Amino acid sequence: MHFLSTLTPIHGISVPWLSLPWLNHGVPILHRPCLALLVLLISMQSGCEQKQSNDKAVAKASMLREIGLPTDDSIKRFNETTRSETANTTSTTNSSISGPTSPSSSDPIDIESSGSFTDRSIEPTARIEVNRAKPKADEREEPWLSSDRIPRTQWEIQYEGNEPVGYIRRSVELSRVADPAQNSKESTLRIEAESRVFITRKGKTTEQRTQVIAIERPNGELLRLEGSIQNGTNKTRFQGSIRDGNLRFESIGEGRPVGITIPWTEKDRGPFAIEQSLMRSPMKEKEIREVRYFDPIQMRMVDARLEALEFLETPIYDGTTERLLEIQSTSRSEETERRAILWVDAAGESHKSYLPGIDYRSFRCDPKTARLRSAQADVEGVTIKDVPVFGDTPQIHTSTQVTYRVELRSIDSKLSVSNRTSQAVRAINPRTSEVTVYGSSEIASISQEATRPFESEPNADPSTLISTPIISSSNPQIQLLGRLLLEAQGLSMSDSKSAKANAIRDGISKRLPVMPFDKSVRLAEKVLVAGKGHSVDHSIVLAAALRATQIPARIAIGFLANQSAARPMMAFHAWVEYHDGERWIPIDSSRESSELKPDRIKFNEVAFDSLNPYDDLLPTLRLASNLEVSVVQASAKP
Repeated sequence: MHFLSTLTPIHGISVPWLSLPWLNHGVPILHRPCLALLVLLISMQSGCEQKQSNDKAVAKASMLREIGLPTDDSIKRFNETTRSETANTTSTTNSSISGPTSPSSSDPIDIESSGSFTDRSIEPTARIEVNRAKPKADEREEPWLSSDRIPRTQWEIQYEGNEPVGYIRRSVELSRVADPAQNSKESTLRIEAESRVFITRKGKTTEQRTQVIAIERPNGELLRLEGSIQNGTNKTRFQGSIRDGNLRFESIGEGRPVGITIPWTEKDRGPFAIEQSLMRSPMKEKEIREVRYFDPIQMRMVDARLEALEFLETPIYDGTTERLLEIQSTSRSEETERRAILWVDAAGESHKSYLPGIDYRSFRCDPKTARLRSAQADVEGVTIKDVPVFGDTPQIHTSTQVTYRVELRSIDSKLSVSNRTSQAVRAINPRTSEVTVYGSSEIASISQEATRPFESEPNADPSTLISTPIISSSNPQIQLLGRLLLEAQGLSMSDSKSAKANAIRDGISKRLPVMPFDKSVRLAEKVLVAGKGHSVDHSIVLAAALRATQIPARIAIGFLANQSAARPMMAFHAWVEYHDGERWIPIDSSRESSELKPDRIKFNEVAFDSLNPYDDLLPTLRLASNLEVSVVQASAKP
């Protein structure tokens, strides 16, 4: 159920906590003007469930069409026409180099797709008659990329169904390598493709990393290549070079090295051949082209047949459309055949690709979007471990202040701990500090002292009041949430910041169930729709609701000790700090009690002021496996 639906009574639907006399104060809540629209919307939603489901499906499909992902119907139609030609699933690296991407797994891919490209954008233009004349030879003498376009970097985001699962980065730069045969140096290109994909099968997520580096002459002639493939903890390295008319290639994994020698001709090219061919000489409508290249993942030569259909206005990743040429690609190597669809512009540059049958696609995107996905992939790749706490641990939850010794095990790392709000830091050496944490009951009295143990911030940064893409305090749902929670306690916008902050914290704490941290970061309104959230979700919603009621708020990132007396463990945790006009006060809606004990250590305050919140989380997440914590001293107020 939608989070906000628990805040408003609907005719015929019982909402117990809203019917309490202390909440309504004798005024029927439905008569309050600010709730009229919400009541209407929720009442409409409580109608026929089947109609709601249908409406949502239509709306979702429409939305997804706008950003260029395939709808259920279009995928079904396309898969029915190509079922007999479904591509064999190959490794992500191979696809990311030569065309569209596909996960490397022998397991079937279970797709529960719910929309996206327009029908037109994934359905091949089969009705266009392709010229069946002899395929055009790929001209290989001229450079495939002009010098004024080097260096060059391109990013792509990858999807399985409608879920982003990884990214690809391709780069081209000038390089100079020694040629032993000529005893000289020559200008060459260094081409690199790097991809990271997270594949989930049977509830288990596996990270796949690939890297392929090719050193080539400007015309695409391969000199040597190297790279690696990592699937979970298994890693394989490979390398190869052209010598005496042969490609000598070796793959080294956990077992014995595997080496092959393949005869090499002037027509043969390296793993980036398709991209190079299209950019050297962009295809025309109805043109057919053949490209032969070496696939280091399959360790085989591949014959690719490209059939250009027609230029059409095609949706791209940012929701706009561009005139792109649809190309059907068929790649064959021995008994294996793979089919794909590419969309390229008039200059031959790829903008998106699709593998039918396994519902896998990639989109060219801007660097900002790519960095977001890259940082998200980094977070997903971090193993988050709880940190054991040594020393007089039972005192953590009964004291008003606790001094911890915090140390990094790694010699080449430096420790950075926040010295703000509720904790004082004394550095012992670059890797070790003593951190004294004060409970919320002591913060006010300490802040009044002339000499404060922690950094003083009597004024709030103006940025802690603004709405951001993540802490979306200007969102109508968040604005309404803040007002409703204040009204539930008989408060208004004119009340003190502390009274409003505690009322909002209590309301969110009671109505938003807590779940374990799953490495995701959601917008505040998305958390409300989900109806539950982990500590980061709680912090985002709480900070957004506080800012919506004109209370400066920021998010603290650190570790929180559990209640175990035998051996407390500190887990990754997030909470909120609000400014009451004189000082910053910690507050946490993911905990039942409004009083915070000195049971947490803060490493950073974050703003989540961009679309990439994962970069804010990574430094602290990475500390978990490198941190030692012990209690030095604990004390309570007399």
